[in-house]
Amino acid sequence: MRKAIFTLAIGDNPMYQAAILSFKHYADKVGADLIVSDELHYPINIHDPHYGANPAWAEKLRIGELLKEYDRVLYLDADILISPSAQDIFKQYTDPMVIYMLNEGAICDRKFERQLIENKLGRLNWPM
Repeated sequence: MRKAIFTLAIGDNPMYQAAILSFKHYADKVGADLIVSDELHYPINIHDPHYGANPAWAEKLRIGELLKEYDRVLYLDADILISPSAQDIFKQYTDPMVIYMLNEGAICDRKFERQLIENKLGRLNWPM
């Protein structure tokens, strides 16, 4: 089974160096290729965004292309670190026909971000 770990590291955020090093160690540990996208393959122009849109978001579309070459792809944001004791996620979640995602909003307090949005747009009815 061919496995890949994919991340976006576009720009010069110093956090990327530490994150990518932890990804490299993890990729070696789980037998995956590490693919770091450091430039836009799907460039889009966003003029006067209403919601802080970022052209790098479209770069995640590359996952579809990677799945033509790899059986499994793990996407990670480049602002996290993987613990050296982390378990092999490919063994923990085994069905290649399922897309596994972490709903970060369900476990993280987003009151501050919600307030920023509502300051611009007015009171909103947020889904739970």
